Amino acid sequence: MSVARDSFNDLKNEADISICIEDSGIGIADENKEKIFKIFESREASNTIHYEGTGLGLSINKKLANLMDGDIEVRSELLVGSKFTLLLNNVEVILASTTKEIKEEDIDFSLIKKSRILVLDDQESSLEIVKVSFENSSSDIYAFSNARDAIDFLKNTEIDLLLINVDILTMDDGAVSKVINKLISVPVISLVNSRLRDIDFHKSGMQPIAHIKKPLKKIDLFRVLLKVLNSQDLDLKGEDTLKIKEVPLSLSFERNKLASIEYFKGQAKEMDELLYEAMNTNDLNSIEKFAGLMAVEASKYQLITLEIFSRKLLACIEAFDIQEVDKMLNEYTSKSRDFRREESLL
Repeated sequence: MSVARDSFNDLKNEADISICIEDSGIGIADENKEKIFKIFESREASNTIHYEGTGLGLSINKKLANLMDGDIEVRSELLVGSKFTLLLNNVEVILASTTKEIKEEDIDFSLIKKSRILVLDDQESSLEIVKVSFENSSSDIYAFSNARDAIDFLKNTEIDLLLINVDILTMDDGAVSKVINKLISVPVISLVNSRLRDIDFHKSGMQPIAHIKKPLKKIDLFRVLLKVLNSQDLDLKGEDTLKIKEVPLSLSFERNKLASIEYFKGQAKEMDELLYEAMNTNDLNSIEKFAGLMAVEASKYQLITLEIFSRKLLACIEAFDIQEVDKMLNEYTSKSRDFRREESLL
């Protein structure tokens, strides 16, 4: 096994990294090198039954690598061995080099996009650090140690970002955050004293998109806020995957029969082709393409249950919940076939 830094961007403080694992095993035939990355096909791609597996590992790893802006490559020769390389691109280097010491006075908070930031924390030291950090910038900082005062302020003032002590965010089953959540719709960053593992953010009605450990340090504050406020690609209002997966739903085309008929008339052939590919290859990319088109068309024809169904399917794909994905594909196949047969659409 070897790990290498292939390149480093000093300006962005990002690195390209490769992690290689090489063996002297039985190797992989050329015609099987693409198959091994597809779900359930590694058994058929094996050169001997003694090396069979479930067929999930490489497919999941490939998907995870792609999600991290990377990839997995393989070089192999029969009876010689294989070399798998995980490539990770644009990896953010968070910790400073041991040879360089970052001076807090050199951190320029004016680089952060002009914003209206409210910070709510019962520790004065946290409020002071945020205020001092931005004193030479164009951003407006509203600091509160009392939740009631912060809520009264938010009733009349718009903000762009909320920094909030995680204890205030979750105390009393999220009573404070539920009130604040009705007043604002902005990114939320929690300020954390200890571990997050035992904190249930779903009860609060407000899910932070980032966390900063206390006691606050200027470098941590700068790094997180720069990423959140200056990012053009961050989806701050994306669907909550866990919530979508938990939606109890029985797919029904009969609830809106006329719209369902139009849906199948307009997309029957393309949807059938994608579904056939998804069911026969079990490839997550094919299934994701099918679910994505379903979501678009469900929205177009205003089929609410089908739209929720498609979003739930996409969430299960993202979570690699193979059993649930298979169950949902079979449910769609069965119910769509029954409906189309009854309406003479087959």
